[in-house]
Amino acid sequence: MKVITKVLVSALALGAMGTASAQTAAMRGTTAVDVDQAEVNAPFLPNAVITEGFDAPVTPPASACPTGWFCQNNSDNAGPNNWFQLTNFSTVPFAAQAGANAIAANFESVASGTGTISVWMVTPVVNFLPGAELEFWLRDTDPANTFPDRLQVRVSTAGAAAPNVGSASGDLGDFTTLVLDVNPSLNSNAPVCTAGIDDPAGGTIDGMPAGAWCRISLSSLSGIPTSGSGRLAFRYFVTDGGP
Repeated sequence: MKVITKVLVSALALGAMGTASAQTAAMRGTTAVDVDQAEVNAPFLPNAVITEGFDAPVTPPASACPTGWFCQNNSDNAGPNNWFQLTNFSTVPFAAQAGANAIAANFESVASGTGTISVWMVTPVVNFLPGAELEFWLRDTDPANTFPDRLQVRVSTAGAAAPNVGSASGDLGDFTTLVLDVNPSLNSNAPVCTAGIDDPAGGTIDGMPAGAWCRISLSSLSGIPTSGSGRLAFRYFVTDGGP
């Protein structure tokens, strides 16, 4: 299961975005995200830093899409869960990196059996300017990574157009630009993340951070655009996942 925490977005420095990954031995594919709540009701403005904490109360607990964001479950045989708050666990696996909550997605994105999990969480419109950055914190709830997880960060440069992530598990919609792929091979190892990871080589991180929050920072070196406008997306993407 993956958990994301602490997200900030700036048009001049495309902010800091928080992601944390977490999974338990009983779960096949869970992701959670925690972001400080702020300025999420309107499109991002030039030279502004935007933060999202996922601290706002959410009802029902199976869906915790932040106000102003867009979430969609494109998984095979889609289940009841989309993104949900860390506080919705029967036993909270760890404290949020910042604030009170985190946001997550897990194996229950598939209703039964196994299938490809593809769960999207998309930001409001952002302006891409020189120096733009995206920063977030990520961790796995299971230090052993018993059931490997995967998280992608994708970009759409379609401006203010409504978010388009398609409808099937393999669809990308407008988010054809991949700027980060965490654990694309679904390995069970956890990368070393003592001081965080900045612009990982090749746009990939081998393994899923576990045991502690891992700060990840992306810039134009990772493919974050420096002009135009569009949206950023977190995609929890696990093949052969489910209950």
